[in-house]
Amino acid sequence: MGGASGTTTKKKKTKSTSNNANNTSSTSLVPATILQRFWDLASTDAETRCTAAASLSEELFLVQNNTTSSITNDDDKNNVELDAVVEYSMKRLTRGLGSGRAGARQGFAVAFTSAMTHLDAISVEDGFRFLKEGLEPITKSTKGSEARDILIGQLFGNAALARALVAKEVSLEAKKKKKEMMSGSGSSNNNNKRKKWTTPEEERERIVDLSSQLFAEICRISNTKAYLSESAAKVMIELALSLSKQEEGLHEKDPFRLAREALEKCPQAQAWVSRDVTDVGEQSGKTTIETVWLAYSLYECLPARCKEAQSVVPKFSSSSSSAKEDSFFAYENLKKVSHALAECPHAHPRVHPIWEILCEACRSNSDDDKKGGNKAGATTKISAGSNLTRLEALWETCCENGLFTAPSHQRKYLGFRIFSMLLRNATASETAKLFTSPNFIKCLVSNCAKPENYLHACSTDCLKAIARCAKHSETSAKKRVAIVAALRKVGIHRFEKQLAKSSGISTLLAGLTREEAKAYCEELRETILEKSDLATQDESDDENENDDNDEEKKKKSSRDFKRLWALEQMCSITSALSPNDRLDVLHFCLFHAFYSTSKKQLPKTVLGKNIEDCPDVLRRALSTRLLGILLTNIRSRGRTQQQKKQQSQNTKNGKNHIDKGNEANEEDEEEEEKFDALSEACEAVLKFDADASVTDVIPNSARAKEARKNLANALKLCEKKQKADESGVATSIIPLLKTLIVLHASDPKQFTSIVEDIPRCVEELLQPPKKKKTTKKKSTKKTLEEDEEEEHDLEPMDVLNDLLIAFLAQPSALLRDVTERTFKGVSGKITDRGIEDILNVVENMGAGKRGDENDDENDDEDDDSDDEDMLEEEDDSDNDDDDDSSSSDDDSDEDDDENDSDAGMDTEANEGAIEAIRKAALKIQEDDDNSDDSDSDDFTDEQMFATDKLLADAFRAKRQELSRKKALKVAAADFKFRALSLLELFAKSQPSSKFLPEIIVPRLLSASRNARIRFKSNPMEKSFLELAQRIDSVLTKHACKHAAMVTGTRKDIHEILTQLIDVADNGAGAGRDSDAAKGFAKTAAVACAYIAKVMESNGDGESAAEIYKTAITEKFEKKTSRLRAPFFAELIKLSPNVLASSSKELASLCDLGDSARAQFLRQESLQLLFQIFSCKQRDSSIPSAEEVNSMCEISLANAVKADVENQSRRADTSKMCANVFEAIGRHAEGFVFSQKAKAAIENAIETQKERAPQPSQKTVQALERIAKALDDAKKTNSSTNDEGKKKRKSSIAGDDDHDEREKKKKKKKALKK
Repeated sequence: MGGASGTTTKKKKTKSTSNNANNTSSTSLVPATILQRFWDLASTDAETRCTAAASLSEELFLVQNNTTSSITNDDDKNNVELDAVVEYSMKRLTRGLGSGRAGARQGFAVAFTSAMTHLDAISVEDGFRFLKEGLEPITKSTKGSEARDILIGQLFGNAALARALVAKEVSLEAKKKKKEMMSGSGSSNNNNKRKKWTTPEEERERIVDLSSQLFAEICRISNTKAYLSESAAKVMIELALSLSKQEEGLHEKDPFRLAREALEKCPQAQAWVSRDVTDVGEQSGKTTIETVWLAYSLYECLPARCKEAQSVVPKFSSSSSSAKEDSFFAYENLKKVSHALAECPHAHPRVHPIWEILCEACRSNSDDDKKGGNKAGATTKISAGSNLTRLEALWETCCENGLFTAPSHQRKYLGFRIFSMLLRNATASETAKLFTSPNFIKCLVSNCAKPENYLHACSTDCLKAIARCAKHSETSAKKRVAIVAALRKVGIHRFEKQLAKSSGISTLLAGLTREEAKAYCEELRETILEKSDLATQDESDDENENDDNDEEKKKKSSRDFKRLWALEQMCSITSALSPNDRLDVLHFCLFHAFYSTSKKQLPKTVLGKNIEDCPDVLRRALSTRLLGILLTNIRSRGRTQQQKKQQSQNTKNGKNHIDKGNEANEEDEEEEEKFDALSEACEAVLKFDADASVTDVIPNSARAKEARKNLANALKLCEKKQKADESGVATSIIPLLKTLIVLHASDPKQFTSIVEDIPRCVEELLQPPKKKKTTKKKSTKKTLEEDEEEEHDLEPMDVLNDLLIAFLAQPSALLRDVTERTFKGVSGKITDRGIEDILNVVENMGAGKRGDENDDENDDEDDDSDDEDMLEEEDDSDNDDDDDSSSSDDDSDEDDDENDSDAGMDTEANEGAIEAIRKAALKIQEDDDNSDDSDSDDFTDEQMFATDKLLADAFRAKRQELSRKKALKVAAADFKFRALSLLELFAKSQPSSKFLPEIIVPRLLSASRNARIRFKSNPMEKSFLELAQRIDSVLTKHACKHAAMVTGTRKDIHEILTQLIDVADNGAGAGRDSDAAKGFAKTAAVACAYIAKVMESNGDGESAAEIYKTAITEKFEKKTSRLRAPFFAELIKLSPNVLASSSKELASLCDLGDSARAQFLRQESLQLLFQIFSCKQRDSSIPSAEEVNSMCEISLANAVKADVENQSRRADTSKMCANVFEAIGRHAEGFVFSQKAKAAIENAIETQKERAPQPSQKTVQALERIAKALDDAKKTNSSTNDEGKKKRKSSIAGDDDHDEREKKKKKKKALKK
């Protein structure tokens, strides 16, 4: 073995040596200019490579011609061999194909193609030989990187041969040249050459053989490595299409004959094209997207059996030019190939070429977008099997339901890139399909929101592509408006941060003119009004009846989608319209949502015609979008009014500053304020009701008509009393009445019972009945009964408040928004009973238990009884947010059908089944021995079936009951948050109301504590904790904000403060660090400090101080107390004088001993004393100088000399003492330490220094600070006295000067007289 291997090594060395010798001898004959060309071919500059390739081919052509011309014998000229330089150059070019250095492959491939084309002495067969000799074969010992270079070199070489074959043998120029050679009319050089082909058929056969050989080599390379499949397929498609293009002169009727014959001789190519595209990921991990590319691009070139075997393009019988595209873009076929199109991992991050071909095939041939209309859809390319266009079908099947639903980031990236490509080719109507895709929008928004996301950069590029497409000069105005409308629908605020630098979307919106928006709205209106042209189904065809119905449903849903899309677009760009055009859109939506007419001509205010086949889905969408327009307008007008108030306030304060960027928007804001959409909608409803030719879509009962009539009368009364009403109640109620009129028109059945009480309430509120004069009653008993009845009578404002609370439970976002605005307007008239009603909603904890299935049924029923009465009409879904809620309706219909079918059961059969179940239950209790002897005939078949049905009904009813209870609990929890929003509005608008300290703050704090206790008992119920946190926010940020403004509180408010301190001391029933207790301590501290400040503002600060003193001495000292220093620190922020009065009690906590509890209280009290004496808002006379000296003599002195074993705590205590003494010296004007206090403190300092162990350096420094503070206080006092004397002297001198000036003035006046 060793000898053999040694011999083999020697042979290899000998062979390589001989090759090197031959190369050396050949290189010595090659001119230097040619050698330099090889270096230039490897350049990274494309222009340099092309120049070198052209120069090399020219030089080789000259070398070969010189060799041929030097031969004198004609026979030798016909059998001339290649020159050595040409032979060397061709071999070196093929070897360079396998080099990965710089641009060697590209340069050498170009040069190889050019040399093969221009040198007549080199045939394509010679090219195969050079390629085989230049690139070594791949063996088992070949390394991976070497094998990769060889395979890529082979692919480049075969691509060069394919191009050379086309240019040299198949092109028209080559055919012309050969024709001249065969006829003998060529040049002398050509005449001397031997003719290799005598007939065109032999020439064709040779080209077919060479082409099939190239196809086979390309397929072999593709099968070796999957990442080479795309490039191999590209070479194969290029060669086949090139062969087809050159057949025009020979076979005009069949230009694909040459390529078809070549493919027919290559079984490998047929197998590749015929691969099943549904087997994605099979075949040794190879992808099938190249199969789709080959079959689609080469369909005309495929042999007959290959067309039958391929699974990309379905069979078709049409002979039109677009038959292949129509068949491929069929909806079902796109769904089949979508998985194969998604499998392109080796193309990432590029887009596979097949996508560019498909996107271009989706382009519409119509120019109607540029001209402003879509004429009958004649040039629109429709996808077979649906009413979608090719682009819409491709997007829906492959992207929306394919790429964007996959978990792979790579596929989502591809989806974003394809979106940008399709958007460029999409028409205005097709743009809607792209932007109304929920999966795409969700992926785009989520990735744009977070910069750390993997696809953030890609999604941002997608947004920029949208802006570029809309701003492009070739983009039609119609399409640009469609893009703007789509962005408005999605929500521009989600993307504005990503485009802040370029501000592409902002510029796009600013550039949208009203004329463009109006023209686009008119086209969208026509789309909505377009009548259905569905083909009627043949009723006699029973076999295909189901298929026909399914097809009709698809067409109907497609038409409804287009209508819904047009409605979405029209409502999205209403803000870009003028007020008059906006009013037209409003009337259009309102009429077609709520009314219809039998006449052809609609009311004057409504444009267009009647929708004859308007489905319920479209009417619900019209109603939803109408309410959305009203809500947007109300909020916009509210913001404008608030900005004007702020500007007027700034003008009064001298801070008026107008930005230049906002000046352009002033006109738009004024127009927005003038356009009152709610008033226009209400007026339109009343006009349509009065029109006899107009009928309601939902038939109105007499009760509903009466309710709407009463609402209209109440509205007239409010408008009549609006000017004379100084309180503004009528002005606040008018928007509510208008909203109820519009909502009642949308759904009379739902809102009739809701709005019946509001007209009477408004009438009593604005026109209170006169009180009758009372006379003395004969019976005392009767008088007492009447007094009780009068107590139970409600004030009109209380009734209105109850109605507003009930409106909050409704699913309409418009009604809730207007309700909150109405409550804010009438908040000044709200009584204490109204406030208590709102608080009762918040405090009711029974409805807060969401989904607690383990509780007893009786407990659930008791807890939910109140909420069921209060929320019996509330719906889970929000009609203003969801366009289509048909799913819930369908479910309810199914349940009704089941109930109807169950209702038809025989009562006797039910009783028999129940009796059988009872017998079976009794038999289970018997012994096992007796069970064998039991009668098996007790259950009949009918009873068994009836029992199964009853059991199923029982389980279904139980499940429905649980679902209903869960829904009620969720709705009740949301209702609490809405009630809290009313309290927040009340606190903002009425900060000086006495209801805040007397009712709202105490009860809200108690509700927060109860919610936390419920959360502690059931930690799975997060709704309780969320409610408590929301209450804390209302208390700390709004309710307890302006204590100094509250006046006229009741006398027993000190009891409220005592109760709140007790609540704070008890805590939330959990540890301080638990989730239930977090935040409650601060909320309780803020509430107590607020009440104390209110008492101080009303002249009862001493009572508040006494209460806090009691809290310090009786609660703070106890170990079980939950009061801490932050609780008292909140009082220092609001009312420092109240806590300053308790300084002596705080100082006493410093002298409780040396236990751990005593040390903790010492640090807490020292911290609070430092904050008290450091507070600048504190009255310097509180506490008095005597009290301060008393504290220093005893309590503070004992704190200085306290025996603390821990050195760190010892130093901290000394630092805190030093801070307190320094604060006393700085902020106690005219204060002087007494001799006793100074002596006590100095003795305490000495005692602390002498304590064992020896104090640390930090402790010594703190003690030195205390001593220095005593000296500084004395110096400050003496300097203060000196300054006082100087001020008095200067004031006396100033008085003397003033007297002298007055005397001089009097003398001057006397002289003048």
